[in-house]
Amino acid sequence: MPEKSVTIELSQSAGLVLHDLLARINKQNLLKYEHPSEQRVLWDIECILESTLVHPLDSNYISMLQLARKRVIKAGS
Repeated sequence: MPEKSVTIELSQSAGLVLHDLLARINKQNLLKYEHPSEQRVLWDIECILESTLVHPLDSNYISMLQLARKRVIKAGS
């Protein structure tokens, strides 16, 4: 029997911020994982975000990320 999936909905800004965080975590090996499955899940989420967000490939990535961070903070206020 296949597992049920879980859907998480994020704004484009939150997705971009999360993608950037996961890319840094994965690239710099910032976390200590208890099990390889934890790292696998984070890699998968990063890949999913990268495939749905055009921004990480954009030449204006840094400015788009800064704007996304501001939007996320403002939305939480």
